[in-house]
Amino acid sequence: MKKFLIIAAAAIAGTISASAATPQLIGRRGSAYGVENSKEAFRNGARMGFDMMECHVRLTADSVYVAAHDGKTARLGGDMKIESSTLPQLLTETYTQTIDGNTYSGSLLTVAEYLEFCRDNGKTPLLHLKTMAKKDTDLSPLPGLVELIDSLNLRDECVILTASKSYADYFLNSAPGLKVVFQADGKWRELAQWIIERNLDVDIKQDFIDQECIDTFHGAGLKIMTWTVNTIDDYLRLADLGVDQMITDYLGPTSITIE
Repeated sequence: MKKFLIIAAAAIAGTISASAATPQLIGRRGSAYGVENSKEAFRNGARMGFDMMECHVRLTADSVYVAAHDGKTARLGGDMKIESSTLPQLLTETYTQTIDGNTYSGSLLTVAEYLEFCRDNGKTPLLHLKTMAKKDTDLSPLPGLVELIDSLNLRDECVILTASKSYADYFLNSAPGLKVVFQADGKWRELAQWIIERNLDVDIKQDFIDQECIDTFHGAGLKIMTWTVNTIDDYLRLADLGVDQMITDYLGPTSITIE
């Protein structure tokens, strides 16, 4: 039986400077305790105390939104392409992933199942959109996603994370009330004006965050999310800078034991 003690990052927060607010921790692909984007990963992420968990979104050949980071399933032991396979075909595969010497197994999760889990457990969905067509200027996959979100009455709770300007503008113009965060990473300086004009919070890889970055977006009243923060040292450094949200595999808000 696998057994892990998850130490709460919040327990270390007392060493953050008094001027810094405690950042929100977000479960990356659910958590590191299960195959990424799987039921087990999200279930353990919820147990770790995450109020928000990230789920990557792709579209199958039969137009089903599924929780998958890669366009191919090979990294997790499969041999299919998401975009050219149907959901029934994909569900015949069992995925495995070894993390820190521990091996997990699971099957593909639909975005509908993920959203239902978040709704039923009081968690905020963070839908991290991968490009769902040949080009990101093809917006045809997006209305169906909005319909799915609305069918579960989650428009006011759901957060969309995208690195596509076209996707961001679509949601801003066609789905009012749906929160959009723009992934800028190393291009944040050249994109800052565009982001600020649209009043979008930002997601920036931790390597690119400095005081100038914090001042630029906080000065415009925008929040800064970062990824992936897996050490207490990085947590404390970024919290002291003023980062608002951190995507993490391990640093749960709650100390628990996972068996």
